Amino acid sequence: MRGIFHGLTDPTESGCSKNSVSIELLNFQMIDLSSANTAEQRLLERKLNTALLSSMKSEIKNYSDREFIYFIICRPKQKIKNAKKGRINKNKALFTINASGKYIKGSIDLSNYEHKKINVSHSERHLHIQNINVTESISSHNLLATLDIQTGIPSEIHYIGRTDNPARRVIDGNHRGLSDTILHALNHNQDVLLISCLFHMRFHSKNPSLKIETVKSNSLFDFLNMEKESDLIEQCLINYFLPDQQLNSRNNDQKKLNNHLLYLKKNHNIDQTFLHFEPDTISDYYHLGTSNQPPSPSHSFYFDFDQTGNIRLNKGMAPNLMPD
Repeated sequence: MRGIFHGLTDPTESGCSKNSVSIELLNFQMIDLSSANTAEQRLLERKLNTALLSSMKSEIKNYSDREFIYFIICRPKQKIKNAKKGRINKNKALFTINASGKYIKGSIDLSNYEHKKINVSHSERHLHIQNINVTESISSHNLLATLDIQTGIPSEIHYIGRTDNPARRVIDGNHRGLSDTILHALNHNQDVLLISCLFHMRFHSKNPSLKIETVKSNSLFDFLNMEKESDLIEQCLINYFLPDQQLNSRNNDQKKLNNHLLYLKKNHNIDQTFLHFEPDTISDYYHLGTSNQPPSPSHSFYFDFDQTGNIRLNKGMAPNLMPD
């Protein structure tokens, strides 16, 4: 339950403390939105994606109410070489993927499948594993991402948003950011993927003279309600990455972020808002970037106030969160 300690002492109320907010990645899930070729496949894939995102939503509801932050990204098409019968060697399904002219070999362990008679086949975009009467189809992107196979190709962010239900908001077919990204992908021979994330926000109060730091989770104390928390995270990411699709609304996004930071300064004496994005995977599918922000496996940045009171963006670790 969110806010179960609401009403207890605000850790930032001391005027002699250096107060900060830290935001870190808690959970993430990638979904391939471009792998289906036929109307029947698209319908089935949509049902599977909806079920996956719904389960992620149910899981987080069990211990804390949070909204999802999502990235709509583009990557070059990845095709499985030779759409013929697959190969099995030493209980492993073997495959080769053409990643922008670079041929990458990989394998999937089949030892967890119950039935010994397993058939493996390829289509252009999928590896098919048939076990008894059930066929599991894994897209080329999911193969590369889940097996942490390096392609040397980063992911380009086209849209950043927030929602309490990514299954409904993003993949229901009525999303301008997704529609524009699909159009871009068609014109550039790319595929569209969705990365849905959950973040954890903490309030830090550090007393320099006593060398004591108090850290409290916002989801438990609800110093910022769920809507304000998720909107702050969304605006931090938009104003850092500056996706091309959202440049037209840059002034409005900057204004929203400034209002959040000024609110934190006025009501909680917060001088710094720090965000760290680093998925616990080596897959370069999560090496995110834009034309305005170089791709990287991790991103650390913070917003603070200069001597004149203006808000500024800084890369790296927030000083108030660094050890003495």
